[in-house]
Order: sequence, then C-alpha cells, then structure tokens
Amino acid sequence: MSIPAAVDATGSNVGASGGAGRYAVVHLVVQEFDKDLIGPQVIDGLAWQLEAGGDGAPAAAAVLLLEPARVALTRRARERARALRARAAKIDVRLAPFVGRLGIETSARWIAPIVRTLAQGRPLVLHCRTESAVPWAVALRARLGVAGIVLDVRGAWPEEMLLARGIDDSGRADGPMRVAYDAEIARLLAAAESAGAVLAVSDGLIDWLHSIGVRRSIARVPCCGADGACDDATRARVRAELGVSDKLVLVYAGTIAPYQDVDEGFARFAALAAQDADVHVLCLTPDVERMRASLARAGLPAGRSTVLSVDQTAVARHLCAADAAFLLRRSNRVNQVSSPIKFAEYLASGVPVVVSRMRGGWDPERLVEGSAAGVVVDWFDEGAARAGVADAVIATIRASGALMRRRARALYEREFRWSSYTGVVRAAYIQSLQAAVTRSPGAVE
Repeated sequence: MSIPAAVDATGSNVGASGGAGRYAVVHLVVQEFDKDLIGPQVIDGLAWQLEAGGDGAPAAAAVLLLEPARVALTRRARERARALRARAAKIDVRLAPFVGRLGIETSARWIAPIVRTLAQGRPLVLHCRTESAVPWAVALRARLGVAGIVLDVRGAWPEEMLLARGIDDSGRADGPMRVAYDAEIARLLAAAESAGAVLAVSDGLIDWLHSIGVRRSIARVPCCGADGACDDATRARVRAELGVSDKLVLVYAGTIAPYQDVDEGFARFAALAAQDADVHVLCLTPDVERMRASLARAGLPAGRSTVLSVDQTAVARHLCAADAAFLLRRSNRVNQVSSPIKFAEYLASGVPVVVSRMRGGWDPERLVEGSAAGVVVDWFDEGAARAGVADAVIATIRASGALMRRRARALYEREFRWSSYTGVVRAAYIQSLQAAVTRSPGAVE
C-alpha cells in the first residue's frame, strides 16, 4: 500500500501516492466488547463522522474488538459484534482474537491483515480507546507502514485503580500499590508520546494529564449521548407502563462501582426522599441485586422502587419516565476528571440532574449550575443535613420541573451532541496522519 507523503487539512492525501483520497479510521477497543458504552461512545461517534460528510471526513470507519481467543471465539462475542454492527450499518465491526501469552508483537502479525482490509488501501488512522490500545496501534503500525495514532483518554485509570483499593489520594500509595501506580502512569505517558494526537473527556482530565507530565496539546471531547427523543406522549406512555403516572420519579442509570458512591449517594438520598409517599425510585442497571441490596440497606421502604436491567438501546425510553436523575459522588481525583455517559443520557431525555458539589471543576457541577438544568447539592460535606437537602430538592423539582426539563434538553443540544465535536475529532485524525508522515516520510510497505 502506497502511503502519502503529506496529508492536507481536509483529510486528502497528496504527494507520493498521487491524486487525492480520504483516509480510513479503525477504532481499537481492547477487552471491552461487552460494555454497554461501546455502542454510544464508539459506534455512534464514528457513525456521525461518516454521516456528517464535508471537509476532513473519513471515507471509511471500522471498529476492531481485540479480545483473547477464548473470548473472541465464543458465540456471545460474535452476537455482540453483530449487534454493534447493526447499530450503524456503515461501520464494519470485527473481532480480533489474540493469545495473551504470545504478546502484542506476535499477535499483531495476524491482526495486521485484518486492519489492512478495513483500511481498503487508504491512509489509516488508529483511534485508540484508552491507553491500553496504544501498544497494539504501535505494533500494527510497524507492520502496516505509516498510520496515524490517536490516544483517547477516558479517565484517570491509575487513580481509579487506587480508589478501588481504598486509596483516594495517590500521595498515600506506598509499597506494591505505589509501584503499580507509577507503572500505570509510565504506561500512560508512553502512550501519549507514541500518539500523533490526544483526546480527553473533560477539562479536569486534561489538567490532570498535564500535571503528570503529558507535554502536548489535548483536545476535549466529552462522553456524548444519543438523542433521547422524549416527547410528552412517550413520557406519559412509559410512566403508565411502569405504574408511576402519579409519582415523582427519581432515577439512577448505570453500573455500580466504588467511585459512584451509590450507598451513601443515590440510595441514601432515595431513602430520605421516599419519606414523601409520592416519590418512587427507578433504577436502570445491570447490577440489579446489588442495587436492591443498596436501597434496602439505606432504608428504602419495600414497594417504593423499580429496579430493572434493560438493553442499552432501551435506556433512553425508560429515562423519559423520570422527574430527576442523580450523580451524587464524593470529591476525589477519579470523579473530578470524569465525564459520565449517564450525564449526557439524562440530559438527552430532558431529565434534570441532581449533582454533588465537588469544588474541583467537575464538568457536571459546572454545567448544571451554569444552566439551571438541575440542582447542585452539598451532599458529602461533613455535617450535611441530608434530610433537609433531600426535602429541598424534591420541593424544587415539584415547583420547577417542567422548566428544568427544557433546560436539561437545551444543555444536551449545546454540549453533548456528537455534531458539536465533528471538527475537533477530525482535526485530531488529520493531525495524527501528519505526525505519522513526519515520522516516516514517504513510507511504502
């Protein structure tokens, strides 16, 4: 495959290959094929780039799901790949099995031909979902010739690793945990150095990346959400189906992880708010039993909640039933730099969001406070009068719910549509191609 000597600002290649032709994007996803967020965060974003057209648009886009052979060859994995492919007909989704004990370099030998097929002879961009995908991109580039690499940082994984072990400040990590943390930081820095462009999901994450030593510009692309399309008729129909037509519905959507503080956050709020007989709690989560247990521990009365596991494509419809959604999290590094997909999903369905104050520049706090599309609360402060906070939030939702629903939808339209970041993502793709050309001018495989 002949690789261009230069790539111009529109994404066309000129020079060694002669003529002009647009590039292809292959989004690398490592051992995450079964996560619900791959659809909205990977497939939808790529599909929009093709749909939007115009200057700098890729000519083709694909997703490569890199999984151990014992996973990739299962029926479940194949069905998942088909489901993701059906989500956007123009996105080619492939499973790429590897054998972990053989290492990335060896596995890249048989994966490279798959990538070459997906590129269809075009200049190639490898969009890496998290730093774990970058070593694969580097190994593939060595076998494919010139290829742009984009690092897409989704969160502060080294900090999350510590938090999962009860350490909320990296300064307190010592012994083996300090060694593990430093190794993860080194891996992230190496990934950033190997990439031709870097994306991150929040301003806080960009600041953190710079603080650990990433010395380059980083573009912000938050976790965007699909359009909730929640009109009044749909809202009334879903509320009737759930049997909550006459209730004030509080919703939580998503998994349960330590950094989400469900026990002391949403579950505790729900139990206090449910002292009002008109309040009903709706949870949309794959962790059904854990959520039920959390609500029970918090003291939520029996019969006052609906806990469901629904397909990711059905989440938006169920959110239509809600009067308020929740992001109550403690202030720590993991949360301060996050851009939760559920935030975009809540807003897309026009649901006001109740968020905890972090005083650390957290995007949901800043956006809700600036738009009045929900309520910011001091939930985790020492000595916080939580019962009073819950009562005040319920009173606010009752008084201004309709207005806040409109504001929530407007905030989504302004901040969390993929169309808002078309140019930002394309600029990263083209920058990575230009960096690849500079690294290996006129390379030919």
